[in-house]
Amino acid sequence: MKILSNKIFQKIIIYLIFIAIIFWFGFFIKNHLADFAVVRLISLSTIAILLFLNLTALVFEGLILKIILEPFNIKLLSKEWFGLNVLSSLGNMVLPFGGWGVRGLYLKKKYNFSSANFLSVLTVVTIFELIIFSLGGLVGLIYLGSADLIAQTLLLIFSIVTFICLIFILITFKFKPSQNSFLNRLAQISQSWQWLKNQKQILVKIILLMIGYFLVSALIFLFAFQTFGFAINYLSTFIPTCLSNYTLIIRLLPASIGFYEGAVIYTSRLFNFNVSQGLLVAEIVRVSYLFWLLVLAPIFSYILLKNNKRI
Repeated sequence: MKILSNKIFQKIIIYLIFIAIIFWFGFFIKNHLADFAVVRLISLSTIAILLFLNLTALVFEGLILKIILEPFNIKLLSKEWFGLNVLSSLGNMVLPFGGWGVRGLYLKKKYNFSSANFLSVLTVVTIFELIIFSLGGLVGLIYLGSADLIAQTLLLIFSIVTFICLIFILITFKFKPSQNSFLNRLAQISQSWQWLKNQKQILVKIILLMIGYFLVSALIFLFAFQTFGFAINYLSTFIPTCLSNYTLIIRLLPASIGFYEGAVIYTSRLFNFNVSQGLLVAEIVRVSYLFWLLVLAPIFSYILLKNNKRI
């Protein structure tokens, strides 16, 4: 009962913070309306490009899910790997880790995919995503050549994240089966993780898809900055692409609201953009991504669940 109460309390705190950030955004925009007047200058062609790039990013995310499940003899249909990614992405907009639950539940009910295997798959994807995006961020910083405090801080963060992820890949962590349910679950996850690391061809495909996903994500930021006439080059966008991705992986609030915007605003200072300009870029990226989730989620909810009423 006490544990249940603590979980309820934590959820209340999360949503109070979420509401407070929403109010802060509203207050900030109200007091900087002149800075946001540039929104009226957005062309339809620019919106079309951003929508296309975000749709492409969704395809890459779905393909990564499809490929990582192949060693387990799970062959997802196109409507599954794409639709499941759409639904899980929308789930993350509602709850901090809601998307993981959507994917895990579907795979368990439809393919009897164990939670231990699912967590190992999630670990592999997350680690390689962090490595690719962190290396991209480092490339962006090296290209920028800035030595100010922000650049040095980001250099340290990106390097530490890369190092920790490489440690997880190179070092074998073994947990022996135990009567303790928690330790036994760790042992199962560890075994699945070690087995996955030996699937070289699959991992190569995942890395290539992740690189493609990163490059498309950086293109989204490039067009978002250029939408408002903010001068920036492609390699420089690797920096906000990386830091904003961290906030999407470590979801402390629904949709990483506030943290995502803060990451874009923080890195935008490297290019001498103010808070309002950074916020504009963050929100147009978020809105163009959310557009597809709101349009496609009802469609794939029906397609994926109509023959799986137990889910």
